[in-house]
Amino acid sequence: MMVVLSAGKAVLAAVAATLATSSVVNISQTARIMQDSMSVSPLSSRAFKNTQEAVSVLQSMSRAELLRVYIASEEPPKTLDVLEGEWDGLLLNNNGPIMTSVSIFLTNRLFGRGREWNGKGFSNNVGSTSSTRRLGFNRFHGQQPRENNHIPSDEKGKECSAKAGHSVMEQQHTFEYGIENSRLDSSRKSIILQYSNHQGPLSLWKTMSDELRIIRIPGEDSMLMIGFGSMAWSGGHWNASPFCLWKSDKGTPP
Repeated sequence: MMVVLSAGKAVLAAVAATLATSSVVNISQTARIMQDSMSVSPLSSRAFKNTQEAVSVLQSMSRAELLRVYIASEEPPKTLDVLEGEWDGLLLNNNGPIMTSVSIFLTNRLFGRGREWNGKGFSNNVGSTSSTRRLGFNRFHGQQPRENNHIPSDEKGKECSAKAGHSVMEQQHTFEYGIENSRLDSSRKSIILQYSNHQGPLSLWKTMSDELRIIRIPGEDSMLMIGFGSMAWSGGHWNASPFCLWKSDKGTPP
């Protein structure tokens, strides 16, 4: 028994050391790229032909490349109205298989309670703390159909669900969003998503924050958003994980 316990402790210590090392790599990478952010050229308005190509290219990029794309992307629009509606989403490469697997585990197993994260929704409902912030929610692939079918407008982010074709999308984890200074690129603005007012005091997600910037798809008169999500307890924005969002009516990427 003692041998088994010792072996188990050794494995846990090795896992912890690996995660700590990978986090340090992410943090130092973010600091290095942001320090040199002024040298990053703005993203061309014709960088991508369509939404599917943009999502496919982003999926193939490293975290360092995604950070540079984020810096090069557009600041938020003057009005938040253009965000209203539901957006499909994908998690992107978080600096190799270890940290990418951690992001998937945290997002789907813990944040989603065993449901795959599928994107976000943005409503016009005003947030509880500021008239310049609005409410949104996260979407997950549901396991069981539910009867209610509405956008959550309460302040607790309670679960609800909505049917999309033959699948069921469940909505949970309300956030407030608005246009604020970027944590990653402090000289410019981003769309900032804050969860603190809709999580309990002991919630893992109390300090969660996402930030988004826009990639235009001129051929479709549409846009894609690239984002980075983080929690203060895991290193904050320095150790943020990348993802992307595109309007649900633009279909599924390749």
